[in-house]
Parts: sequence; C-alpha cells; structure tokens
Amino acid sequence: MIDDPHKLSSEKRLWVGVLVQALEDACGTATLDGKNKERAMMEARYWITKPSRDLENVCDLADVDMRRMIALAKVEIEKADRRRAERATCGPARPRPANNVRLITFNGRTLSVTGWARLLGLSPSTISKRLKAGWTIEATLTTTNQHAPGGISDLQAGVLRPAGVSRARSVENRVSESKEAA
Repeated sequence: MIDDPHKLSSEKRLWVGVLVQALEDACGTATLDGKNKERAMMEARYWITKPSRDLENVCDLADVDMRRMIALAKVEIEKADRRRAERATCGPARPRPANNVRLITFNGRTLSVTGWARLLGLSPSTISKRLKAGWTIEATLTTTNQHAPGGISDLQAGVLRPAGVSRARSVENRVSESKEAA
C-alpha cells in the first residue's frame, strides 16, 4: 500500500497519518478513554469501512487505493475485536509466584510486606513505596501514615492508642507484643 513512508512528501505523510489515526480509532487503540473512545471508535469504523467522498479524497491525497484501505481496515478491526474478546475471557490476572515475596526482618521478626502491613495497619503499597524510596526498614515500619495519623488505618488495624502516645511507640509495642505471643 505505502512503500516507504519516509520517502513520501510531507503532505502525503499528513494524509497517511489521518488514515492511520482513523484506523487506530476504529481498532480501539487510540488513547481516548470511556465514552469518548467508544464514540470515536464507532465513528471511525463507519468512516473507514464504507466508501464515501471524504474517504476517497483522503485516500487520494495519501496516494492510497480506497478499496484496499477499506479491506485493510476491516481485517484490522476484526483482529482487534478478536484480541479484545480474548482479553475479556482470560479471567483475572494470576497471582505472583511465591518467590517474588519480599521478606523483611525487624526487631527479630521476619514477615512478608503483606504480613507487616496487616500487623501494623499499613497498606502493603505504603511499605513497598517507602522502601523503594530509600527509607530504612525501621523508619518504614514505625512512621505514622501521614494520610490518616491515628485515624482510619489505626482503627482498621484495631489499634486505638491513648492521647500522647506516638504511633511509632504503638508500632514498637505491637511488634514486641506479637513476638511475645509467638
């Protein structure tokens, strides 16, 4: 259809770009979201798969045969629909294998990130992000969650501390209490 796009004039490259964008929209690979993507996809499918004066003009300006462009579009749309249907029937993502579990040792106790998160009332992502940002293990596990200091995260973890007791102290107490219980 197009031998070498780099050898085309800038005008022809522009019109080829219009056809490529319409094809991407029709296949659902455009970077739009939600309602806009669905609408753009339906409009592009209609435009690029049916002979019309507009499509004929763009194809002429891009030096592309309109019938071949329509045939290509129909094939590419069908492939995209098959891929979308396969993704929809694949089911949920598989869990990570156990060898990707990160173990953290603190105050003589070794737990996974999820285990520490449950024990301390933090989210696993908070712990992981802190460690990736270069925090020490101690700082990671004893620092207050800034989004809800003494609030919902402590409530969810079942830890309600008396006024004047820092979260860090509460965390240390929980770690030592759980060590004693183990």
